[in-house]
Amino acid sequence: MTRLLLCGLNARYDHTCLAVRSLAAALDENPIHGLMTKRREWTVNDPLLVLLHRLADEDADIYAFSCYIWNRTLTETLSLELKKIKPGAVVVWGGPEAETQSEAILGRGAADFILTGEGEITLPRLLRCLTEHGRTPPQTALKALPGLIWLSPGTGQLEQNGPPAPLADGSWPFPYRDEDLKQDKEKILYYEASRGCPFGCSYCLSERDRQVRRRPLERVLQELDRLIAADVRLVKFVDRTFNLNPERARQIWRHLIARSRETGARTCFHFELGGDLLEPDDLELLSQAPSGLFQVEIGVQSAHPDVLRAINRPSRLEVLAWQVGLLRQAGNCHIHLDLIAGLPGETFARFTESLDWVWALRPHQLQLGFLKLLPGTSLWRQARERGWRWLDVPPYEVLETDSIGFSELGRLKQIAELLERYLNVDQSCAFRFAAAHWPRPWQFLDDFSKFCDRRGLFDRALGIEERLRQLWQFVRDSRKLSDPALGQQLDLLRTDFQLMGQMSQPDWLGFWALAAGKPAQNQLRFAVRQAGWPVADSRLRFDRIRLDWDVLLRDGHVKDADFLMVYGRKESKMVLLASGPFEAGLPPYQPK
Repeated sequence: MTRLLLCGLNARYDHTCLAVRSLAAALDENPIHGLMTKRREWTVNDPLLVLLHRLADEDADIYAFSCYIWNRTLTETLSLELKKIKPGAVVVWGGPEAETQSEAILGRGAADFILTGEGEITLPRLLRCLTEHGRTPPQTALKALPGLIWLSPGTGQLEQNGPPAPLADGSWPFPYRDEDLKQDKEKILYYEASRGCPFGCSYCLSERDRQVRRRPLERVLQELDRLIAADVRLVKFVDRTFNLNPERARQIWRHLIARSRETGARTCFHFELGGDLLEPDDLELLSQAPSGLFQVEIGVQSAHPDVLRAINRPSRLEVLAWQVGLLRQAGNCHIHLDLIAGLPGETFARFTESLDWVWALRPHQLQLGFLKLLPGTSLWRQARERGWRWLDVPPYEVLETDSIGFSELGRLKQIAELLERYLNVDQSCAFRFAAAHWPRPWQFLDDFSKFCDRRGLFDRALGIEERLRQLWQFVRDSRKLSDPALGQQLDLLRTDFQLMGQMSQPDWLGFWALAAGKPAQNQLRFAVRQAGWPVADSRLRFDRIRLDWDVLLRDGHVKDADFLMVYGRKESKMVLLASGPFEAGLPPYQPK
């Protein structure tokens, strides 16, 4: 009996390895006689020696690794050390990092075989060969395996077979067993309704797979029903552009909306969309989705048409902006927009314009990424010709181009960190409100970045309270806000603090309830219940803010008001139970 271990090294604990699970499912559907398969997943944060002991304890004959930029370095180290401990084992690599770096990987002895193309085709063929011939099959047998790369044992010469034909539409397996769905329902599960990408973005490895293949719609809907029935927390579609076929996308959205209403399931679905491909019917449909059902991610990358043309990613930016604005106005979908720093032709000044442009679209998340010059892409070849500099090791991040310098990219790194700390979090109202008092969002971010840098705040992690306190100190010291606006700023800092689940009440935040005292709070408890507000929890916490919370959430605008916020405890966290105008006697509650 030959023992195979499929190994996945994820970036985080809540991630799952789609490749490993798909390969295991393919082998389940077509078992190989004499082969026993197991799979294991760990993270890149696990200690090296712990992982090495885990691998050795499995006592496999064949170890197969799925290799990406986030786990390439660790995968290579593990493979080399594993070969010391188990010199008779065969190590197989697949994935984008293996395919584009095959000669170097094989030359260093980190792998015995590398697979290209779709692993559901290539891995079973190699496994049959190894179970039949042992760890050193004859060269004639190896040369008959499409997608295989290896070194000839006699000469050390690189041998590379042509790629296999791609899988037909939808013929890849559903990657999750029933026990997976039960065990991993709190993690992120990835799903493919299609493979391939018709676009040719020059920085992306997908430019090599331009043939789009789609899973039959009926099968997709059945499999999504399985994920919903399993009470999975989050499903991320890995389709490169989910709405490439608008009517097909709408059919899936309609199905998920209907299921959500029927079952009340908590499962959330994440899609990568082409923003300028969204149609009016899409927006109408998406506006009907229950809040929290859908997350959408749109790669803007740059707000300059010439930069987008330079990377072979033309986009109708005015259409994208309009459609994102309508989607944001609906208020029920989480919107994630991406920018990439370091693209050809985009100087530091022009990038700050791109940032302002995307900020104005009011995404819930704005991710500032940095160009990765992936070996094998057309932009990687162009960068070599133009004398750019980038990391020689994964993630191959750009260091300097002919448009932007190393120190400028360093400044943008700090801006990216601010966005992660203050904007791309559960609550960011205070951060957005403060930014509105600067001439440009970029100027606010740059000033705040310099403030944080002077205090060494980028050199350490900050807890929620300290993070908000530093924002308050910066805004107060800037003298850009009037006294009434400063009061609203403090109200929003307090609101963000509570809506991030915090139970404490730091003095500097100025909690209204502490000043009002218990008698006033008891009167409020009675009044809100008499008015029919949904606040059955007896452990209520009250706050008053000097702005209309509903208008802020809906439009992003600040309107002066006296608003009552009613919080309660849920699973050891504070949550907002109800809100509305504060008036004597309190008006009857009007459901939103």
